Amino acid sequence: MQAKSLPTNARFTRSAPSSWPRTTSVFLSSNPSVGCTPIGATRCLPSLKIQRKHCASLWRIPFRDTETCGPTRQSSGPARKAAQAAHFYVKRLEMQHWTIASAYDTLAPNWLDGQFNGSNGVDQHMRALRFLARAADSGWALNVGCGCNTRFNSLFREHGLKIEGVDISERMVALARGADPDVQLHHADICTWQTERTYRFVSAWDSIWHVPLEQQRPLMLKLLAMLDRGGVLLFSAGGLDGPSEHTDSTMGPAVYYSTLGIPGLLAVIQESGCTLRHLEFDQWPQQHLLVIAQRAA
Repeated sequence: MQAKSLPTNARFTRSAPSSWPRTTSVFLSSNPSVGCTPIGATRCLPSLKIQRKHCASLWRIPFRDTETCGPTRQSSGPARKAAQAAHFYVKRLEMQHWTIASAYDTLAPNWLDGQFNGSNGVDQHMRALRFLARAADSGWALNVGCGCNTRFNSLFREHGLKIEGVDISERMVALARGADPDVQLHHADICTWQTERTYRFVSAWDSIWHVPLEQQRPLMLKLLAMLDRGGVLLFSAGGLDGPSEHTDSTMGPAVYYSTLGIPGLLAVIQESGCTLRHLEFDQWPQQHLLVIAQRAA
């Protein structure tokens, strides 16, 4: 896969200590290297030819002979090729998620209270929480990609909210349990994690931009559907003009990022039946976008 230099106006990275060096980002392909999604997917992806050496380098897994690859052993012809494409598509997503989990397992201590910037994102959360009806101070807050830092927890509790957190990094979750034992925590991938609970407030601060581009829209719809009536979603995203994905090694390990772009994000909010309350480039000149949306009361 040929890498290209990332334009400087396309950089958006998770907040990191200022002492860490900044490095050049690289684009990933804007299209998955498969011709279809797994069975049950809601949309088709752009079709690309499957090449052995390309698949092997992209997913960093051994490429088995096409006659015995994955679940397609008894298949033949177009059906076999489609099943192979779906199999490797799933493997690609699994590898991306594993890479993010592994990176944050390594970096977790940098986000501990006292190590990380305790004001990062606090003003933005205070702004979003003001949209909640004060007369209904109760219910739950969900922190997506909660990490191990507790700086938002006091804000949630001031609004009478009980706190639940989800993070893909096992080490982040372990450290978070020690930092605030009263938070209900889950070591899970937010894309597959299920809950029957709804939330008055959902925060996805500097987290869901690590989700693969093709999963961004369904995840956004999922989070917006979790909101109670009058509930608020805060999230950060790459503030670009269209869909994009890249890797960045600012924090040390190469970490994947993606964004639907501003038009795509606004379209998802509208599709969900929610209302945009606030949109801001809050760390200009970085392309760091703050978005606040709310479900009708």
